[in-house]
Parts: sequence; structure tokens; C-alpha cells
Amino acid sequence: KRNMTTQDHVLETDILIVGGSVAGGFAAIKAKEADPSVDILIVDKGYASKAGGGGIAGGWWIAWDPKWGRTFEDTKQFALDIGEYINNQDWLDVQIRESYDRFKDLASWGAPYHQYEDGEPILWPYGPVLTNLRFNSREYLPPMRKKAESLGIKFMDRIYVTELIMQDGKCQGALCFSTNTGDFYILKAKAVILCAGCSGFKTPGFMGDFRAGDSEGAAYRAGAEMISREFGGKEGTAAREYPNTFVTTGTIIAKHYINSEGR
Repeated sequence: KRNMTTQDHVLETDILIVGGSVAGGFAAIKAKEADPSVDILIVDKGYASKAGGGGIAGGWWIAWDPKWGRTFEDTKQFALDIGEYINNQDWLDVQIRESYDRFKDLASWGAPYHQYEDGEPILWPYGPVLTNLRFNSREYLPPMRKKAESLGIKFMDRIYVTELIMQDGKCQGALCFSTNTGDFYILKAKAVILCAGCSGFKTPGFMGDFRAGDSEGAAYRAGAEMISREFGGKEGTAAREYPNTFVTTGTIIAKHYINSEGR
């Protein structure tokens, strides 16, 4: 229920990015580098670079580089297997091929990472073919925000996006409110990029406490089509290798995955 002190605000920007963690930060920075004249606004329901999945994921960064001795084909096949083949394979190709470059971007912006004396990152095995690199936990996102701010990218923290504004089949912005003041905002934009509230099909107990699905929910209500999902858990190929169970941290705790038809 609104009170007499709340206000409505109307703001305009070229690109509105919802979510200020890894995905949102990279989306903003790469867009700004491509066209420095574009106006970009990042909104986050917490404090961008401190909240969200990236803020509590411990700094793990799955990456691939051919010099590490694992082939692109094997890496992609592993990802397809644990994704139950419902990944968007075009995006998966890009994700794998550019994963190490994005790690190096963060490192160049000042994100501290686990490294040897010569500066090379420590390689941690993850599953049979994947390689993990690691940033210092919770310390790698603030440098990304600092980099974004140095480029002139604007931030609005503690702004909760509830719905997308749709007109003539196109997204024109978002409706949101401040979790501090209760004020309502209409954010008009030429383009909206959703980077908040991951909700992959994870095994129970797999960091599920912060997977709110905010982006997916807003996109679904606006009529967007789902084109990619991911399965998986701490033990990797849970649905494939353990067809009758969920597995998390080595403990069998529930039944198998099912789809909307109950199969």
C-alpha cells in the first residue's frame, strides 16, 4: 500500500541493464566500449557488485584455452551433456571460446585471482574436462563496477524491477521501485538487457537460496520465448549419470528431474 511520501519518477536511457553482477557488468562495459556515446544505466535490487549470484559464487570461473590440453569439442560435449541438450549451442560456442578472454578482462581491471609467481592463473580441474580459475571470493566484482563507472556508465542501487514495459511487441523499458524509499520509477529505454535472478535447473541445495528467477519471470510475463536452459549440480552430470536421483555434495536426496508433462 502506497503512502503519502512516495513519488513517481520517469527516467530515460539508451540501454537499461537489469542486474549489476558479472553478466550485467560485462554487457554494459562492452556496449560502452563499442559506442562511447550511448547512455547506459544499470539497476540492481541490491548494491551492484556486492549482491546477486556473482557476489556469493566464491569467484570460481570456468574457462577454456587450447593450451591447457583440453579440446573445444570435448569441453562443449561435456556442457551439452550436463545441459541435457537444451542449451542454445550458438551461445554455448561463444561462451566457451571467449571464457578465458573475459577472465583476462576482469584481471586487467584489477580483480585479484589465484596465481603462480609468474602471474599465470592456477588451474583447478572441474569434472573430467573443464577447468576452473578462481578470483578472490567477493573481491572481483567491485573492480568491474569501478571500470564501468570510469566509462561513464550510471548505476541505480536497490531498485527492484517488477515488470517490463511492452508496446507494439517491443520492450520499451521497465517498472520498478526503490527498496529504500518506496518511490516508483518508470525507466524508458531503447533496449533492455536482463541479467538478474538466475534460475537454472539446479539440484536441491545447489546455492538455490539466491536463484530468484527475476529476469526469467519478467521476460516470461512479457511474452519472451525461452531458448536456453541448463541442468547440473555440484557433482556435474546429475540428471545423466544418476537418472533416478538428485545428487548434491555427494548426497542422494531426491527423485529425478521431470518436465512439465511429468516425464
